[in-house]
Amino acid sequence: MNTSRTIKLTEPRADAQGSTTTPRNYWDFNLSQVTVGHLNPWLNYEFARSCRGIVQCVQKIRADIEQETPPVFARFLAARFPEFPAKAWLEIGSKLRIERLRSAGIDPDADPFDRREEPIEIYDIHDVLDGVSGGEMCFSRSMTDEVYGVIKINFDHENSTIVKTFEAWLAKRRTELIKQYKDNPVGRENRNFFEPHTPPRQRGHGANQSQFRPWFKRLAALRLLQEMKWDSAADLTEEASEGHPLYSEKRAWTRAQQEAGDLLLRFTMAWKSRSFPFLLVPKRLHREVGLTGCGHPFLSNTRAWNQDNVEHYRERIRNLLAQETLSRQEIISF
Repeated sequence: MNTSRTIKLTEPRADAQGSTTTPRNYWDFNLSQVTVGHLNPWLNYEFARSCRGIVQCVQKIRADIEQETPPVFARFLAARFPEFPAKAWLEIGSKLRIERLRSAGIDPDADPFDRREEPIEIYDIHDVLDGVSGGEMCFSRSMTDEVYGVIKINFDHENSTIVKTFEAWLAKRRTELIKQYKDNPVGRENRNFFEPHTPPRQRGHGANQSQFRPWFKRLAALRLLQEMKWDSAADLTEEASEGHPLYSEKRAWTRAQQEAGDLLLRFTMAWKSRSFPFLLVPKRLHREVGLTGCGHPFLSNTRAWNQDNVEHYRERIRNLLAQETLSRQEIISF
């Protein structure tokens, strides 16, 4: 199915100041300044600074204004980062950042790509159904929705009996799903989504750091296009980087802005229940965020989603870019 569609760049805001007043640290993210373990908190924090919904939630929390279930991440930022959103991540002292992260149970020295997942993870039912009850998402019986389930446990039985029963059910269910989706391969290996799979481990922190770099570049594009036209942004970044613009063509700027909007939308959903979620592992994009029936329009296999779902998701990104992203002047005015 061809789901391509031309998406126009959002226009710079009326209050944008132009390239001459846009400081370099607003868009130029030098990843060499921090270790790889700090990159995910940094990425979350900077995307949140550009998100109107999160910034407004933080403001209301600080002003003690009642609101309906503010995101966990907004509560975290309000409590532990009084500089948010006016100050950039790197403008907060390194020692202070580390102390705050560790106080929240986050190890800033751990590479998130190296984390080993537990065989079973149990999520609160309200988190699972939040998107459904809120009317934003629904389970559509797509392939990626098959990973969800609600388990009712009869504690009258011994643990060993419960485990054996689950193992028997899992073996039968996996066999059914492998057969059902045998014609829907995923990933570069064109493997069955439900067959056991061990992703190749990244070698060295440099390789993992490189996976953050394109997302910071996309955030830079999103921010610069709030301030100026794409050609002015290209000229600015080319001059600042000795002949190497962030992106050279309008189409590349458009794609980068759209992909930044995609990740920002996923962050806004994940932030409802988590602080500093790590979403750069592809399978986590669905499991942690709870996207159902709406595929990633750029980075994923979209055969599991229909055209209406994809267009609905793209429309949400367009609305977010047009209405919910903050300009630099708006960020520093808070």
